[in-house]
Amino acid sequence: MITTLHKKISYHVRRIGIDVISRFLGNNWLLRDRPGKCILLYHGIDYVGQTDINGRFISAQLFEKQLDFLQTHYNLVSLSDLLSNKTDQNRMNIAIVFDDGYRNNLQLALPILEKKQIHGTFFVTAINDTQQPMLWADYLDLASNLNTGNIVVAGVTYNKKNGTYQNPDGVSLKNMCKTHNWAFKKQVYSAFPIIKDFINEEKWEIYWKNLSDEEIIKLDKSDYASVELHGYYHENLGVCTHEEAIKLISKSKTYLENLLEREIKNIAYPDGSYTRELVQYCSEIGLKNQYAVDYLFPEDVNDSRIHSRLTLNPFTNLSHQAWAILNNKY
Repeated sequence: MITTLHKKISYHVRRIGIDVISRFLGNNWLLRDRPGKCILLYHGIDYVGQTDINGRFISAQLFEKQLDFLQTHYNLVSLSDLLSNKTDQNRMNIAIVFDDGYRNNLQLALPILEKKQIHGTFFVTAINDTQQPMLWADYLDLASNLNTGNIVVAGVTYNKKNGTYQNPDGVSLKNMCKTHNWAFKKQVYSAFPIIKDFINEEKWEIYWKNLSDEEIIKLDKSDYASVELHGYYHENLGVCTHEEAIKLISKSKTYLENLLEREIKNIAYPDGSYTRELVQYCSEIGLKNQYAVDYLFPEDVNDSRIHSRLTLNPFTNLSHQAWAILNNKY
């Protein structure tokens, strides 16, 4: 508890300090040469940056502004070039990646990447191979935003407090989902009575609609995009049994390879959840490059098969984002 509080205080003090210095010196002090590598992770792109619906989204305008900044001051490379050390040894090298496989990646993000000739890697799920209408986290975000009454999941009542659904112990439903397997998450889809109220409304589609099979193929054919694997249901593989996890990985790999008619060699773990046993299994079945968010185990740091990524923070300004890229933390 004390450690968490200390981290929060340090984070806010650092942000204030960066803002003050940047106000007087501009961003040049953040742009000094600092050789290194960074995999910068995005999720969704919309028109207005409506983060109250999905806190992982930014607007197309902001995305383009960020790319302009990064392209001017750093060395933007493809993910494959970053891993194979085809980089500038005197600069910060950045690869752009997207998780989750939203249709807006094709409609809004790709045209900007193509215009600026920047390569992006898009990690998609096999949700099209399931009976689910959308990823569980997107359903929960939208349903929580639109629903007001109490809901029941696995026999436990969740009340809406400060915009999120919490159990009697104050734990959010989203955090409960992250620590439980697919059998628990699946119950969320039937807990809210309003799915038909928004699934057919076009105005919400940008926040949950995933790429169709045809759109995944189209995205992968762009000279400035490549498609890789992001699990089956977007399940938290680290909390599944090992047998369940390897089954889901195998099914998702087969789905994507059949769709794209090529071998898939990269996997980004959904929600950054994995085990050391999964790292070994994925390596054995040809997933030679694996991506976390933060490393979860001490030995990961020296394991060339797995790589950390820095998730873009939609709630921070460009100065602090630049500092985070150089220091690989917020």
